[in-house]
Amino acid sequence: MRSLLEIKEVSKSFKKDKRKVKVLNDVSFSVKKREFLSIVGPSGCGKSTLLSLIAGFDEYDEGNIYFKGEKIIAPSPERVMVFQDFNQLFPWKTVLQNVLFPLTVNKKEMNINKRKDLARKYLKMVKLEGYEDYYPHEISGGMKQRTAIARALIMKPEILLMDEPFGSLDAQTRMQLQSTLIELLEEIETTIVFVTHDIEEAVVLSDRIIALSNSSNSIKDVIDNNLDRPRDRLSNRFIEKVKEVYDKVKE
Repeated sequence: MRSLLEIKEVSKSFKKDKRKVKVLNDVSFSVKKREFLSIVGPSGCGKSTLLSLIAGFDEYDEGNIYFKGEKIIAPSPERVMVFQDFNQLFPWKTVLQNVLFPLTVNKKEMNINKRKDLARKYLKMVKLEGYEDYYPHEISGGMKQRTAIARALIMKPEILLMDEPFGSLDAQTRMQLQSTLIELLEEIETTIVFVTHDIEEAVVLSDRIIALSNSSNSIKDVIDNNLDRPRDRLSNRFIEKVKEVYDKVKE
């Protein structure tokens, strides 16, 4: 069966001080339908750049990226991004209005009451029932990220791209959001590509983990994660897997 997403020998450079700096070098991997794939590595290794290329926000210099067999040349509602920045929400819109926004743009033919029912459904899934009429400045950082996730999922994307979505949260809130995401995986059929600095987070969430190298800006290793779910962070197998990934990432 063809992979849902295929990255083939992709390279990307940026100009800095009148010279080219390569941030991705000959990167190749594939992602299966409904797989949870995490990308880890030190700062500057190209993780976020790679996610931006998959989203279609930027162009790569060499290689190809295919989604369902078609070359990615532009953004698509089938590939939706959730960012780390809390400011990704519209501050003048309520939580409900923020979640409704993609339907307003892409599903104009849908009845407004059906749109609202769907938005409330996803807000309930991310545990924000009762916060529909709040504005972003009235809710916590964790709630803002829950809102962003609900807004991304309401379009039922084939791939959810998550760029360190919990990176700015405190440890307790981050673990709560991880648990919510794990619960969502049982209800949705979305493939997830997840960028994180947190190796333990990658092991908790992922089916596979790609380790990028900062020195070569290429894939250093791909680690299968076959730990049973739900995953016990205190078990010996979990701790050993975290150490395995850490050993692959460190340079």
